[in-house]
Amino acid sequence: MNSSHGSHTPPRKFVGSNNQFLTLVDPSIPIERSAPHLKYFDKQYFEFVGEIELLDVQDRYLKKIFGLDDQDPLLQSYSVTVKQKKYMERLSGLEIDLDKYNYFMEC
Repeated sequence: MNSSHGSHTPPRKFVGSNNQFLTLVDPSIPIERSAPHLKYFDKQYFEFVGEIELLDVQDRYLKKIFGLDDQDPLLQSYSVTVKQKKYMERLSGLEIDLDKYNYFMEC
């Protein structure tokens, strides 16, 4: 479309090292974050199953768990793998079953 007609170009998306979607956004626009939470989805039916807020966890701890840089603003959805399983179980109080569900930590 011609830009004179007011078309909107959607942001380009990429997949990061932790299987999270990365979107190119304007860094001058402030973005508010919610409290960290763990979402999980049924692997067989691709359906949302539940969500639990991760209370009293510091950003630096989450960055270490997911192998992120100190400058990462934690604005993405991070896939929970075997590496993060025991930490997410401790923070959420859930028994994580990676064979049955896909888990994502989001802020």
